[in-house]
Amino acid sequence: MKMKKVARKLTHWALRAAVPHRWTVRRGRRRLLHLGICLNHRISRFSPFLRVAGDEFVAMELGEALSRHCPEIGSWQLYDAKEAPTIVADLVIVLWPDYPPLPRTCARKIMWLQNGGWSALIPRFQEQFAVVFCASQLLCERFPGLIYLPIACTNCTLYRPVAADPRFDVDVCFIGNYSEGRSGEHAARYMLPATRVRLAIWGSGWERAEPAILRRFARGRLPVKFGPVAHSSCRVFLSYHTQPQRQDDMPSGRLFDALACEAFVLSDRMPSLDLLDRYVVFTSGGDDLRDKLDHYLTHPEERLAKARGAQAFVLEEHTNAHRAKELARVLGLPWIDQA
Repeated sequence: MKMKKVARKLTHWALRAAVPHRWTVRRGRRRLLHLGICLNHRISRFSPFLRVAGDEFVAMELGEALSRHCPEIGSWQLYDAKEAPTIVADLVIVLWPDYPPLPRTCARKIMWLQNGGWSALIPRFQEQFAVVFCASQLLCERFPGLIYLPIACTNCTLYRPVAADPRFDVDVCFIGNYSEGRSGEHAARYMLPATRVRLAIWGSGWERAEPAILRRFARGRLPVKFGPVAHSSCRVFLSYHTQPQRQDDMPSGRLFDALACEAFVLSDRMPSLDLLDRYVVFTSGGDDLRDKLDHYLTHPEERLAKARGAQAFVLEEHTNAHRAKELARVLGLPWIDQA
C-alpha cells in the first residue's frame, strides 16, 4: 500500500512537470479579468487516467461558458490544491469547501457550495468569500446572504447517450463512494433490495461496506470516461443520497448525469428533486424499492417512457453553462448570448 502511494505521488509529480497549465486566453482580450476555478483538494489536475476528475469536468464547462459569453473575462485557468499559493487572479471560484486558504493576490473570491454536511461552517465561508452560492434551497433559507445556485449535469459534452457495452450490462447500476453517510440501516434500505438482481456498484470504499453482502457487488472505481457507458448500458440507474445530502437537501449531480444519458433512474426522494417527477421514479426504499425494481425490470416500455426526453430537459436548463449565466448575473458580469 505504501509503495502504491509513493508511485502515485511520483506519477503526479512527473505529470505536473510535463503537462502545461490549462489556460484559455481569448484573442483580442488583453488586460481583462483573469478567472481562476479551484478544484476539490483531493483531486489533482494530473490524476492518472482521469480516474477521479468530476470537479474538473464541472470546472471546464463553467470556465468555458463564462469565458465565451462574458467579454470582461480575458483568460481562465484551473487550479488544484497544490497550486493554491500561486494563484494570481481577478476572480476566483472555489468549488470545494476545504480548499486551502486563497492568497491576497486574488481580488474577488467566490464559493459555490455543492456538498452536504458543511452547514456549520457557512458563517465562516461568508466571512472568507465575497459571495457564497449554495446548491440547497433549504440552507439558503436558513442562512441569509446565501444565493441559491442548484446542481446541474457535470458536463453535457461528456454525459450523453452512447452505445451500450456488454461489460456494463447489468440490471442495476450504482455509482458513488462508500462513506459513513451510506452505511448501516441507510444502505440496507436503499441497496439490499437490489442485491436480488444483477447489481454493479462503482466507487471507492465498498470493500468495507456494511451490510457486508454489498462488498461482493463492488467493482472498484469507475474511470470518468466510462460514466456515460455505465448509464447507457444498465436497465436501472439507482440513486440514493448520503445522510448529509438528505439533511441539507443537497442532491447529487450524478442524478442529472444519468438523465443526460437518457438512463432510467430510480431514486430516493428529496424536496429539491420534485421538478424531476416526469423523468425519475422515486422510492422510499425497502419493500417499495424491491417492488419497483421487479416492476420496471419487466416493463422496458415504461422505463423508456420515463427516460425519453430526459436529455432534452437537462440540456434546456440544467447544465453548468446555465449555472454560469446565473453566476455572471449575480456578479454583475455582462453576458452576451451567442448562436
